[in-house]
Amino acid sequence: MTTSRRAAIRVESRAEAFPRIHATLTSVLPAWLPESVRHRLAICLGEAFQNAVVHAWGHEDGWVEVRVALDDERVVIDVVDGGSGMTDADRRRLATAELPDLARTPLSALPEGGYGFGILRSVMDEIEYTSRRGRNRLRMTKRIADAAEPAPLDPV
Repeated sequence: MTTSRRAAIRVESRAEAFPRIHATLTSVLPAWLPESVRHRLAICLGEAFQNAVVHAWGHEDGWVEVRVALDDERVVIDVVDGGSGMTDADRRRLATAELPDLARTPLSALPEGGYGFGILRSVMDEIEYTSRRGRNRLRMTKRIADAAEPAPLDPV
């Protein structure tokens, strides 16, 4: 049996809109998906949405569209905006970012921010960024065919 669900929402580029986006994500996810996987998908969606609000729009009035698609094997989340696109440096960071080894790095040595891309790369199976005709799209894909409880994000 093939499962296919889709949902989309377009909201103003304000942090207060995140609950509506989160509801769009959860409306598509299957009930059998472990809560920890659902939570990690929500974290990634939150990171991508926040990046669109803060970096693409620079806190200016704008819009962010989220599209969620589910089939038997994967969840695909697109975060689309019409703000400023990623710089080449941002694209390189997205392609290579990792989370710090918390077991070996003193908390005082950790920077205050900058973990978003590392979180996306540690949770999602595929990440693709495109920018065409004034529209930026971050596509995040998570395979769920045999979803099980994931390993902890931090190695502590």
